[in-house]
Formats: sequence, structure tokens, C-alpha cells
Amino acid sequence: MEGRNIAFEHRSAHDQPELFPKLALELTSLKVDVIFARGTWALLAAENATHTVPIVGIDLEIDPVKAGLVASIARPGGNITGLFLNLSELSGKHLQILKEIIPGTSRPSSETPKSMQPKFGSWSW
Repeated sequence: MEGRNIAFEHRSAHDQPELFPKLALELTSLKVDVIFARGTWALLAAENATHTVPIVGIDLEIDPVKAGLVASIARPGGNITGLFLNLSELSGKHLQILKEIIPGTSRPSSETPKSMQPKFGSWSW
């Protein structure tokens, strides 16, 4: 329960990415056990702030391998891991999980808003 055996330290840059480095250093100075970094700017700031505190990147718009943040998706290494959902090489894994959740699935489909199609490409399973 929050306040008894867990405490959440929330920080927000309020749409000012230049604040992320300061906020990440503030969190590390509080000796947190893990940092959840939402978005690319937050992840990069956390990565620069610590190499020992585990960092979980979520809602990322980059390929963490190409960016040099992790060794591979399967085995990130270091102190960074995360949810990298928009990588095309994970689409096979997505299908496997979908088939486990809904046995008998044979023709799944995915909708992508037209404005996002150039960014994420098309998905085919």
C-alpha cells in the first residue's frame, strides 16, 4: 500500500524536455529503486543520470538498439529495459500472444490512423 510499503515519486517536465535531466538527477538523488521513464526524452535523461538504478522505458518512439541504449530487445543488458511496442520485428511475437489469448485466431487485422502510417508502416502477420 502506498505510504506503508511503497512510495511513488512522480516528476513531470510539463512539455518542457529541457527539464528532464534535472528531474532524472533529482530522482536518483532520492535513491529510488527503479525509474519509469515515459517517452524518449525521459529515457535519455534517466540513462545519463544513472548506470545503476534500473530504468524502464515506456511509450517510446525510438528503436533502443539503434539508439545505442540497449544491446538487443531480447537481452537489453545494462540497466535499461522497457516496452518497445512499435518495432516491426515484434509483430510475430504480438501475433503469438494474440493466438494464446484468443485460440483459433487466423485473420487478425490492425488499424493505424493515416497520420501515423508513415511513422509505423504497415503491419502484416
